[in-house]
Amino acid sequence: MKKIEKKMPYHLQAYEILKQQILSGALAPGEKISDNKLAQEIGVSRSPVREALRMLEQDELIISTDSGLMVNPLDPDRLREIYQCRIALESYAAGLAAANITDKQVKTLENSIAQSRAFHKAGEYDKVQKANAIFHNTVINLCGNSSLIKLIDRYSALINLTKTEIFEKLRRGEEPYLSEHEEMVKALQEHDSALVESLMRKHIHGDYLTHLSLLKQRLDNDVKEGE
Repeated sequence: MKKIEKKMPYHLQAYEILKQQILSGALAPGEKISDNKLAQEIGVSRSPVREALRMLEQDELIISTDSGLMVNPLDPDRLREIYQCRIALESYAAGLAAANITDKQVKTLENSIAQSRAFHKAGEYDKVQKANAIFHNTVINLCGNSSLIKLIDRYSALINLTKTEIFEKLRRGEEPYLSEHEEMVKALQEHDSALVESLMRKHIHGDYLTHLSLLKQRLDNDVKEGE
């Protein structure tokens, strides 16, 4: 785990370190959190770690239970709510992006699609996730609305709580999502806001159905392993 440096407030560094640990799956959904253990691993006192944990709790990346803090395990009902928010927000942002996209940004999107395909073939699923994130972040950041971007980032982080883990373990296939990316790039090039928004809405809903199926599969496997 990354150590604290002196150049920034300790609680902010602890927050970023722990957030990355959670989103990378190093701290897995459902895993209990010990502020004392984390403080030792990061190399600070418990006070900045506790402040960082409060911030992560506000982000819903961790939750408080009767037995203490744990990484938010997410259940299918909460996943549905989060995707509903993401569909509404990111689809609208994609529509706004159509007015702002440049040839350079189109090339970035095309490169991310090509990289995703190559990583799928190589079985490098962590890199698939990163290439996919580049595609979506590029589109989102073109919307020109910083408040909208922050909201989308929040819900995307919550989705990635379980997505990183289960997609790595259960090996999501290429499916139609990269072809859908290509359709969106074409619509963005044509500056067709309505079409881009519609395509993104369909795309994220498909992602939700795949994610939900894999989450249920993982939960079923956990039950069988516990029997």
